[in-house]
Amino acid sequence: MAKTTVHIDQRKLLGELSAGRNLKVTSNIVKTEVDKKIKKSQDDLVREYENHPVTKEIDAGPNASNSSGTLGGKGNLFSFIGFNRGDNPTAPVKTRLARPIKSKVSKGSFGRFKVEVDAATKQELEEVSPIPWSIGRSWLDGIEKGISGLGRYLFKGSNLKSSRSGTAIQVTNSKGGRFQNTSYISKMLNNFYKRLSK
Repeated sequence: MAKTTVHIDQRKLLGELSAGRNLKVTSNIVKTEVDKKIKKSQDDLVREYENHPVTKEIDAGPNASNSSGTLGGKGNLFSFIGFNRGDNPTAPVKTRLARPIKSKVSKGSFGRFKVEVDAATKQELEEVSPIPWSIGRSWLDGIEKGISGLGRYLFKGSNLKSSRSGTAIQVTNSKGGRFQNTSYISKMLNNFYKRLSK
């Protein structure tokens, strides 16, 4: 069998695949593959959120240990932030992260396609993660930028009637101590978009 070499104009071919009737067919193929990648990246994002030490500590409730290290080993994030006993503050964030992500594929230049996604933004996540006693403040943001009051935080670990969580209160005299800012939701969102761009 004779062999021959066929030269293909790649730019012209890409242009033809993304023009006229071919555009819709090619766009659908691209969207199918993109949606698969989005779903996998989103699943990884939710899993990363669930398994983060901060999330796991808050999920453990008012009697948890400070496994995240944000409080210097004293008390726990649930009672320090001031959640009410029985609250599930991490759930609304997970719900937003897991919400189906819509994508839109459109023609770009040189046979490329542009993909837009409506994934959760940091602002949207902050809106569903309020600090109970601080209007307009998000505990997600606080984890990364700091939450004041650690010096006045007194963890008792037993039922306290005057406490939201039931295990800790704020005292007048400061005992020192500084909240350890921790990379959290911003890093997770960055990781999500990095996976999509690979």
